[in-house]
Amino acid sequence: MVEYLYHRKKGNYIVIDGERFRSIKSKMSYLKAVSLHPHDWHLFLKYLSEKHLTLLDIGEHVFGEGRSDTLEKAIWTMLEIALEKHSTLVQEYLESHVHKCFRRYWIHRYAFFEYHGFNMKKDGFLRRKLDRGIDSLELNMRNQIEHVLYLGKTNKTLPLRIFSLNKSVAEINYMDQGWTKITLDHQQSFVIHKDITSSMELIDSIKKALLEKRTLKKLASSNNISESTVIMYTLAVYQELFIKVLKKELRRQMLNNEEISLGKALRIHINQESNLLHKLNKIETELYNRLVALASKYQCLQVKIYNVLNKIQTSKILKSYRLGYIQNYKWRSFTIELNDLAKDSISSDLKAWAMHCAERRKATNTVQMTIKFFKYVKATSKRFNITTTGILESDISIWLNTFNKPQTVRSAKGNISSFYKYLSNQATINDKGKAGSLKKIQKMIAKDFSVKGDEPENPTMPLPEEVYLNIRLYLDELEPEIKNAFLIISATGCRPSEIEYIEVDSLIYDKNMECYILKIYANKQAKTYAKKGKKPIRKVPIYDKEVLQAFHDQVSLSEEARVESRSDAIFIRRNHNRVHQIKFHIPSTKELVRDINALIAKYKIKADLDDELWKYAPYQMRSMIATTMVEKGHAPEEIKAFFGWMTIHTPEKAYAYIRERKMEELNTDLFKKHFKLSLDEERLRTYTREEKEQLFVELYVHKRKMEYGECIRHPIMGECGKLQTAESCASCARMITDIPYLNTWIKFRDNQKEILDTMTAALDKEGISKEEYSSWAEYVIQKHRLDSYQSLVDELTDEKERRCQH
Repeated sequence: MVEYLYHRKKGNYIVIDGERFRSIKSKMSYLKAVSLHPHDWHLFLKYLSEKHLTLLDIGEHVFGEGRSDTLEKAIWTMLEIALEKHSTLVQEYLESHVHKCFRRYWIHRYAFFEYHGFNMKKDGFLRRKLDRGIDSLELNMRNQIEHVLYLGKTNKTLPLRIFSLNKSVAEINYMDQGWTKITLDHQQSFVIHKDITSSMELIDSIKKALLEKRTLKKLASSNNISESTVIMYTLAVYQELFIKVLKKELRRQMLNNEEISLGKALRIHINQESNLLHKLNKIETELYNRLVALASKYQCLQVKIYNVLNKIQTSKILKSYRLGYIQNYKWRSFTIELNDLAKDSISSDLKAWAMHCAERRKATNTVQMTIKFFKYVKATSKRFNITTTGILESDISIWLNTFNKPQTVRSAKGNISSFYKYLSNQATINDKGKAGSLKKIQKMIAKDFSVKGDEPENPTMPLPEEVYLNIRLYLDELEPEIKNAFLIISATGCRPSEIEYIEVDSLIYDKNMECYILKIYANKQAKTYAKKGKKPIRKVPIYDKEVLQAFHDQVSLSEEARVESRSDAIFIRRNHNRVHQIKFHIPSTKELVRDINALIAKYKIKADLDDELWKYAPYQMRSMIATTMVEKGHAPEEIKAFFGWMTIHTPEKAYAYIRERKMEELNTDLFKKHFKLSLDEERLRTYTREEKEQLFVELYVHKRKMEYGECIRHPIMGECGKLQTAESCASCARMITDIPYLNTWIKFRDNQKEILDTMTAALDKEGISKEEYSSWAEYVIQKHRLDSYQSLVDELTDEKERRCQH
């Protein structure tokens, strides 16, 4: 007899043939639903002791009905109450089924009860119970489940054991080789991980593919899983074998003069190699570091080997040549396709030119453009053999007419010209008779050809004032970073890309000018500035209080992002749109233009007498400022100084509409004598004596501090006309240097002497006499530099001795 009783103090309990079991009201209802009888209970305990049937099979035999949610609930309740008085029997039963279960499923409580026949889908009774957490179960049942999982992990008779740690990471042990972490791909195929038989087949296929040197990509498609899952199985089970395969690929890259790349080696087996490396770095740091160290090892070996070969190695592949060279202690390579030119006389010159560019780290597109030119000449002229001296003016003109943009035309001419300049220098040393013909072609290239690309470029239209004012009216609707960037660009005329370099200490207060100064880093012209000994920094006074407030607001806004990213850039912000990629970024030009144009479209902002909406472009603000400066009477030299341009031609070419000068060329003996600056006599008469003196002092004291002295050349005086490096400044009258800089000049002199000694030693070794190379242009240049340094060192040394005597 089965009784369902309730006691005020002891609560609900069930009595089965005199045995009392604690329970709760809901569980009692599960047993009532199947009409539990004492005979059913004893039959249930009998089947547990026999250990042959799974739990749901026992339920079907005991109650004689098919599997259902009601049956599952009743069997689970009977198992729980059996633990109270028959715990040993239940434990022995569950232990006996561990081996059977985990030969079919990976080690997880879901899998164990699915094996027993329970519905483990999301709507299943037991699935919902387990999803609430194993800690929510009764203590006895929780201990039994944990015991079962432990037995599954420690059972060495199982060939493959997979134990889930969480939703995406598991541990795998194959043939008792030790546990290794592996990521589970639930999105692609849940079955391949749950089904041990399928996993075993996959593992066997991986080993076979690795031994036969086949790619693993096909295994992913045939098993309907992702490539990363196949690789994670490979690294977990056949790690050493896979690393051996990677070693062979890295070695092949090295022997073929290719750039050593771990990503490229992995790409043979997986397309998303960057995601794989990210997973390894996050989950298996030790393995990730091992793979990176392996690639670094071959990079170092490559550098060591090819340093002996003058850092350049070529390999011929049919009509292609791959050139490898070392850059920043790493191997780099590029391929030149000669094709129809392979048997022509010019092929040897092109290969030598390519090696020359590789040695000097020149851009590879310079070589490719040059080869394209000669291929085009051969195709259009149908000549049997192309030579360096057989190029005609018509060949160059026809080639340049294939381009539409002036910038591309200039680039094409520059590439061909640099090739012939190289050949001329080589011919001057080796074949002086050929040098004359090459120089003629070089001059011919420099001519102004009448081609389509010579048409002037359309200048960027300035942003109309009414459009600018309307945009400022609605700026508060933009993101704070975009608003602040727009205000700073409108005040400084900086390029949108230059806001990346604005830092907290970029804004300083100038006591002399009694205003704030914003330092702008001209990243686009950094190399040109460096060649001329200048820092790519321009200083712009800020008078607009709203712009100053925008700067301070941006500093406050980016404080947290700057700390986390360890960056000083005030426009850095957290990236919320990308996953597992860059965490921080700076608003791009594209973002700025997009948001401004969206604002224009929202409020239908138009220019005067224009029916269409204004379309904002990046450089319109710079153009607006330049136009405003012209209208207010500023000279081109002042515009050049404000924007930091290197030559006066830049504002003339970029802004064709400001060519009309509103200020006459100035002319006076005073400024011409001291500064080589022309001032108009009539305009100078409008200055008072004090204003003239102030202008003179302003030009004179505008010094530029350098590492070896101070330059007093004012930006308004135009371009220096020299390459402003130490050797050109050594003999310049505008360079103010003194005894404190003596050691710097001595170092310049010693370095130059070492360069000249190395050159002369190499020429002497080749058997070239001093009489021959003394007139060589390169030797004359280097000798002149040394003489300039020596003269300045002698002058400063004499001055030092004279001061010591006094």
